[in-house]
Amino acid sequence: MQTHLAARVSSQGGISFAQFMQEVLYAPGLGYYSAGATKFSMAGDFTTAPESGALFGRLLARHFNVVRAALPDASIIEFGAGSGRLALTMLSELHDMNRLPARYIIVEVSADLRERQRELLATRLGDLASCVTWVDDPASLHLEAMIVANEVMDALPVERFRVDEQGAIEQQFVVVGEGGALETEWRGASTELKTHVKQLQQRLGRELPNDYQSEACLMLPGWLRLLAQALERGVVVLSDYGYGRQDFYREERQRGTLTCHFRQHAHHDPLLLPGIQDVTAWVDFSLVAETLRDAGLEYLGFTNQSQFALQGGIAELARDTDDAIDLAREVQMLTMPGQMGERFRLLAFHRHCQVRLPGFTGRDYGYQL
Repeated sequence: MQTHLAARVSSQGGISFAQFMQEVLYAPGLGYYSAGATKFSMAGDFTTAPESGALFGRLLARHFNVVRAALPDASIIEFGAGSGRLALTMLSELHDMNRLPARYIIVEVSADLRERQRELLATRLGDLASCVTWVDDPASLHLEAMIVANEVMDALPVERFRVDEQGAIEQQFVVVGEGGALETEWRGASTELKTHVKQLQQRLGRELPNDYQSEACLMLPGWLRLLAQALERGVVVLSDYGYGRQDFYREERQRGTLTCHFRQHAHHDPLLLPGIQDVTAWVDFSLVAETLRDAGLEYLGFTNQSQFALQGGIAELARDTDDAIDLAREVQMLTMPGQMGERFRLLAFHRHCQVRLPGFTGRDYGYQL
């Protein structure tokens, strides 16, 4: 990866941070999500809600059951299925409930992860895995469905910007330094990024202070529009860590949210271990909500993971679990403020399917969007 990056950066005289992030995460055979390392469990670099146990997937399966009651031919479309653990849990739960979806469709850009998903589902589900299909182009879909995406938006490449001491908007680039090592430098922002930051400040109703750094995911609206196109009728449930716009770009958060993960440790140096560590940024959920509304979807709810789990019936599901120690650990991870309970948010929208989703019947944080 180092040789690949150095050649790419040198040939172009520097690349934007989003281009760098695209390479270190998704370069074929070299990127973090394209190479064959364990990523999503306690043995990997970070733990997601589906990897913590079965409860999160069972909760989502119960929510699909609500959608299926309104749309009997509904499918499930999962964007970015990771290890395949969420699909495994949801399908196992729905099979036990005799409420299987018409289809379970996975949209996955990583060939390596796609093969891992196939292997896991075939091994654990047997013939039941035949209902799972993989697609490259979600725009080819137009289905009645529940769309789910867990920790996908945070992995979309972001641009890093800075308001300098004179109030000018700058953009971070990755370059090759004099000693041959990769370095970052600030340059004048592209027209696209400058326009985005100016619109951001208009929506905030205030100017960002001088010497302020943060991120902007210019890819996010396009990805969301693609997701919305896949839905003829049904519900979208997005889960990730993030904030509403005012909190995301608050003045005290002067260095942004970019975080790297390696072997369960978090740090803030994206140039360290390229292709080996995860690089991620928190999500501006206000931008997500605005884009989905513009795509013709309607708001259902915005809450944190703790509220989603408690209102969605985690206590009832927990009574069916035999291992009390693992159960306590999993419930704590999903619901406690110091772990995933408050950091992770879930946002739900619908198209012609205004159902009552139990996980969104508690405290609603829509006022933060």
